[in-house]
Amino acid sequence: MQLHEQLAQRIVDRAQKIIKYPLNVMDETGIIIASTNPARRYQKHGGAVLALTELKPIEISETMLPEFPNVKPGVNLPIVYNNAAIGVIGISGPLVEVRPFGEMVKMAAEMVVEYTSMMEMTRWSERKLEELLLECIDRSSSLEHITNMAAQLKVDIFNHHAMCVIEVDSSEAQKEVVKVLNNWSRKRLKAEYSYKSSVVLLNVSESEREDGKAIDDWQSIRSYLSESLKVPFQCSLGAVYSQPKELPFAFESAMAVMKCGQRLNPKQQFYPYHEYELPALFEGCLSHWQRNKLATHAQQLELHDPTLINTVLCWFENNCDIKKTSAKLYVHPNTLRYRIKRVEEICNINLHHYNDMCCLYFSLIL
Repeated sequence: MQLHEQLAQRIVDRAQKIIKYPLNVMDETGIIIASTNPARRYQKHGGAVLALTELKPIEISETMLPEFPNVKPGVNLPIVYNNAAIGVIGISGPLVEVRPFGEMVKMAAEMVVEYTSMMEMTRWSERKLEELLLECIDRSSSLEHITNMAAQLKVDIFNHHAMCVIEVDSSEAQKEVVKVLNNWSRKRLKAEYSYKSSVVLLNVSESEREDGKAIDDWQSIRSYLSESLKVPFQCSLGAVYSQPKELPFAFESAMAVMKCGQRLNPKQQFYPYHEYELPALFEGCLSHWQRNKLATHAQQLELHDPTLINTVLCWFENNCDIKKTSAKLYVHPNTLRYRIKRVEEICNINLHHYNDMCCLYFSLIL
């Protein structure tokens, strides 16, 4: 741990709350790097040099001043961290007045150093965990490197996992996401993927993997984001994978779900994989002419009667069941049958034919 100017100034600020005497903090060479008197900064302090050499408090009296140029009467105490002197804190004033405060101020200084060191270690650990996740989702990363890195950080990447992606519309909103995610869980791997998107590695149990829908971590993060994140956001869940080498696919599937969800339901906030599996599988695979060709039926409905799009999507979601769909739409079954017939007429298809049904479905979801 090195005593830098910013840390030294924090020590001075903290000590000033204890005493009102002039204070100096010197680095490991005896140079003043923080002081209640800015004019004294960057001066060599003889008392500090002696305190560092002898590793004990050094008192400077009026009679000793000729031996210590640019030094004032007072007491100088080594600041110790991990059994090593990393600097000195000095209190200027009559010895009889400042001597009683010496150990108290030294203790306060060392507490500031300890706290700063602990915070730096925490930030270092968080940065390393973030680096690990970014390595995990990068296809070009070495599996051996990722495995070693995870072992050093004591992270299990051999379990079942899914990726969650959170997107916002600005870098300011992204800061809020980071804060909320840290409050949600410090145990989960998370990273900023871009200036407006974050990625989180969710744990998935064996039973949850088989179900694919009720993932506890997903339910937890959904609930927490809904309650705590006060900026507009959208969140997607990718497919579940079980091997470290598959983590890039987990991320890519979450990104594909996000793109599909934003295109198909732009006002929706959460996009789970099981609701967007088919369009996600085709995301990015279709060429321009293929996408245009598939969009024909959707464009025909949009042109003639856009309300039919919602009707036919609901019909597909209910497995083409007239009774369930009419109940969902609050319409009479005959009304629904009329609407389906109208779709067939507009698109020139027969929805009793599997091929026509597939073409219409893909047109609406891809």
